Amino acid sequence: MDDTEATIAAGRAIQQRLFDLLGPAVAADVAAHLEKVLTADSEPTSRAAAVSELLGEYDDTARFLRRYVNDAAFRALLSADSGPANERSDGPDLLAGDPGPIDADLYRCPQGDYEWEHLQAGESVPECPVHHVALVRS
Repeated sequence: MDDTEATIAAGRAIQQRLFDLLGPAVAADVAAHLEKVLTADSEPTSRAAAVSELLGEYDDTARFLRRYVNDAAFRALLSADSGPANERSDGPDLLAGDPGPIDADLYRCPQGDYEWEHLQAGESVPECPVHHVALVRS
């Protein structure tokens, strides 16, 4: 899947998560705009650019987009979460819980050229590999 396809797919995947990520007040407007972008009769590159611009306006949706485009395992995990458990056909070995996006803390280099997401409990925050300084939570 190239970046254009992944960005459009991320727009579709995030639709059902917008209210959790942004709250009802903002999510309704973003959802309406996103629906227009995804159903527009335009070139895929134009739609992907519009999805990227829209989702890039908010930290949580930008983080979701980045992770979706760059992490095939994350995409696979989300595709397994295709609806309520009683409507899935994955079988009894499906793990309990919400496999949706996690609320990861984002750390940045004070110099502004490196980002790191804290994804696992107990994981130590590294230093910037370029400047060898402590990363700052953003």
